[in-house]
Amino acid sequence: MSAYKGQAIDTNVILEAGRQYIRWFNGLVFSNELDALVLTIEHDKLTFKALAGTTTRRTIDIDSARPNYDTDTHRNFYAGALSYRISERHMPFIYGMVQKDHNNEGSNFDGTYTTNFDYESWYIGAGSQGTFSDQLIYNVELVYQGGRGLSSAFDGNYAGTPQTYEDIAAYALAANLTYLFKGDNKSHVDGEIILASGDDDRLATSSTYGGNQSGSRDTAFNAFGSMDTGLAFASEVSNLMMIRLGASTFPLINHESFKRLQVGTNIYLYGKLNKNAPIEEASTNHTFLGVETDFFANWQITNDLSMSARYGIFFGGEALTNNSNPRNFFFTSFTLAF
Repeated sequence: MSAYKGQAIDTNVILEAGRQYIRWFNGLVFSNELDALVLTIEHDKLTFKALAGTTTRRTIDIDSARPNYDTDTHRNFYAGALSYRISERHMPFIYGMVQKDHNNEGSNFDGTYTTNFDYESWYIGAGSQGTFSDQLIYNVELVYQGGRGLSSAFDGNYAGTPQTYEDIAAYALAANLTYLFKGDNKSHVDGEIILASGDDDRLATSSTYGGNQSGSRDTAFNAFGSMDTGLAFASEVSNLMMIRLGASTFPLINHESFKRLQVGTNIYLYGKLNKNAPIEEASTNHTFLGVETDFFANWQITNDLSMSARYGIFFGGEALTNNSNPRNFFFTSFTLAF
C-alpha cells in the first residue's frame, strides 16, 4: 500500500509457512524446529500471533523412555498470543499453547512392565519485554502448565501398578536483566534467574517410565523449550533453580584484525527447587546441584569467515550422585559463508 498507492496503514499481516525454527517468546515453553504455519497480525500497538505446527520426525523427544524417541517423534502444537506496546519501552504479552501427543507406542521393560506413553499438555504464559532506560533491558515470563499424562507402570518399590491418567499442575519462571555500557566496545553485563517446579513422587523428571505415580497430580514442569543452562551441566528446565551472571565485550575494537572479536563469560549456580524431587540424572535429597563457569569467543575474521569457541567447567554439588569429578565441555566451529 505504501509503495504502490502512497497510503500509510496501521495494519500489517505476515504469513510464514514451512519448516522453520520457532522460538516462542523467551524460549521457556517452546524452542525448536516445526513444520508450521505462523500468522502475525500487527495493528497499531497490538500484535496477534497464531501458530499451528508439527514436529519434524527426527526431533528428540522429552520422554527418552519412549521407543524411537530420537527418530520418530510426532507432537502437534497450537498457540496464540497477544502483545501490546503500552509505550516505547514496555511490551507485555499473554499466550496459550496446546501440545497434542500422537506417539502411541508401548514397550516392555525387563520383560515385566509394559509402559504406554501419552503426555498432553497446555501452557498459559504472561510476561513483558522492554527497557527501563537506554542501557537497561529486561524480559520476564511466567508459565503455568496443565494437561494430563499417563502415570508410571511401577512405583518406587518397583511394584507393578496399572497406568492411570493424572492431571498436570506445574509452573516455571524466567527473568533476565541486561545492562549495556556506553562506548565502542559494546560491553554488557546481565543476570538471569530460572525457576521450574518438580514432582517428588517421580523417579525421572520427564519420563513416563519411572514418572508420575498413579493417584497423584504431576507437578513436574516439562516443556519443549531451550534455555541457557550452561555448556557442561546443561540441565533441562524441570525442578530447577538457577542463577546466571554474565558479561561480554569487544576488547580490541581499535585493532583492525580483531575489532570484531567478542569475548565473554557466564557463571551459573544450580539447585533443586524441590530437593526431594528428581532431575534428569541420579540425585539425592539435597538442594545444591553445583556451580559452572563458561567462557566464549566469537570472531568475525573476514566478511565470509567466522569462528566460535566455547568452554565450560561444572563442579557438582551434594545433590548429585555423580559429583566426584568436574565436567568439561569444549566446542569450536568455523563458518564460511559464500
